[in-house]
Amino acid sequence: MTEVIVFIYILFALYFVWIIFLYRKFLCLFSRVKSKTEKKPARLPSVSFIIPVFNEEHLLEKKLKNTLSIDYPKDLFQIIVVDDCSTDKTWILLERYNQITKLRLKKRGGKIEALNFAIKHATGKILVISDADVEIEKSAVKNLVIYLSDPNIGAVTGKTMIVHNPDNLPNRWESYYWDIENKMREAESRADSTFLHGPLMAFRKSDVKKVNRSASVDDLEITYRLRKKGFAIAYAEDALIYERTPDQVADLYQQKKRRAICAIQTTFKHLDILLNPQYGIFGLLIFPWRKFFNFFSPFIMIAFLVLVGLFSPDLLFILGSGILMLVIFCFLPEKKMLRGIKKIAENLTYFLLLQVILLHSWLDFLFGKYELSAKWEPIKSIRQ
Repeated sequence: MTEVIVFIYILFALYFVWIIFLYRKFLCLFSRVKSKTEKKPARLPSVSFIIPVFNEEHLLEKKLKNTLSIDYPKDLFQIIVVDDCSTDKTWILLERYNQITKLRLKKRGGKIEALNFAIKHATGKILVISDADVEIEKSAVKNLVIYLSDPNIGAVTGKTMIVHNPDNLPNRWESYYWDIENKMREAESRADSTFLHGPLMAFRKSDVKKVNRSASVDDLEITYRLRKKGFAIAYAEDALIYERTPDQVADLYQQKKRRAICAIQTTFKHLDILLNPQYGIFGLLIFPWRKFFNFFSPFIMIAFLVLVGLFSPDLLFILGSGILMLVIFCFLPEKKMLRGIKKIAENLTYFLLLQVILLHSWLDFLFGKYELSAKWEPIKSIRQ
């Protein structure tokens, strides 16, 4: 019995060591050093910068000022704001800006409907999509566009930086999460392709004339469609995005759960990528581990706990007590001498929370307790 328990622990430990540490290192073996092409375009292409909005009166002006300050030739830079039938003062604020193209849906259709409407009115060869609740570096658009001068690259996404608030626990959680996520995206991009992130992504209009309306999330849908066409998806480390996080744990929970449900639905429509050598390292390794098998991680944890409980109830009690202590320690006031331990406790607690969120997402998905219309509700704690 002891040997069985030890074997279970080793398998479980190897699984998470692979995900957190070895996966990225393993990808480096396949690195093709896909970085910014040395051959810059002789002339910058025209760009349509699209911002879909819904009830963004609190952030809109800040977003527009940030967008208007972007370093790109004005005669080649079209700004489109598409309003998904906001019920606040969003449209009134938009009317103050004559230098942008303002669009409004006749009835609320969700983000993908808004994007497709904007794409029809876009005049640029390159489409850059950005969310209203993020700000980007002035040079970000130029840095994205340079990647697309490589005809083998179909889309490119930026590097997400969390707007730092060290006194807020959800903010610290997300900062750590994106520190790991960015490293993984860079390794994936160099090996084959990574995944687009909605707050800032760019692609050619000729390659994406519209987003599939049946999809529930635009960034993953575009990622999968372009990879199936033979294009690579790149990661631009020098195209910085500054993203806000929810201040409340409950808001973060709901945001993550909604994204997880949408990701599950969209990914399972593209299972033909799974372990398919036609799509290179993306199909054989990146897609399976980062999306498909990752979705089942809470079930792996449950299986582990069940096996431990069957073979050693005492160890299960000790493990459960340890998890409870981690959570309690996470919310204790910070002491300088225990800062390192507290950080570990916070990160492990967030990992466990993400598993709970993913399990909850699966239950909602399986029992139909969700809406996949791609409509979105702004999170108040981000916009206050």
